[in-house]
Amino acid sequence: LYYAALLGLCTITEKLLDEGADINAAGKYDNVLSAASSYGYEQVVKILLDAGANVNAPDKYYGNALRAATLERHEQVAKLLVDAGA
Repeated sequence: LYYAALLGLCTITEKLLDEGADINAAGKYDNVLSAASSYGYEQVVKILLDAGANVNAPDKYYGNALRAATLERHEQVAKLLVDAGA
């Protein structure tokens, strides 16, 4: 799931979630939501938020998904995260 989100693969992200993948799984430095947020993958972020991803989950690289989106200048993604409670 982490790599599907990191690469912006919406269909695969949805399929993995349907199969029970851990929505709050982490990679070496960040988590699924932070990975998608850092690359500005708005649709993947929506999918993850709708599936119940922890919007405030910490990560080791950016700190959290909102900071990832903000630092990488993905305004729409940052807005989605704020609207979800970040």
